Amino acid sequence: MGVPTESTAQKLEDEMLYINGVNTYNNTIQGASLWAMRKGFASVGVNDNDFIVGPEMMDGKGLVLNGQHGHLLFLGKYKP
Repeated sequence: MGVPTESTAQKLEDEMLYINGVNTYNNTIQGASLWAMRKGFASVGVNDNDFIVGPEMMDGKGLVLNGQHGHLLFLGKYKP
């Protein structure tokens, strides 16, 4: 009593590996998303510290995860 069996120890190890994998994914997806967004902006000629303004409201032709056409959204780097 009080000592885990081989099966219990293996289940615990598997669970900890799974939790660490999910944690790693959750901690890196934001950086990967921002990198992809920056790469997308660069592909249409928007360099770092530039901005674009669309002259028209958004339509349903583009794949946009947050199509809030009433707001100005920006991405920049803070330099203190």
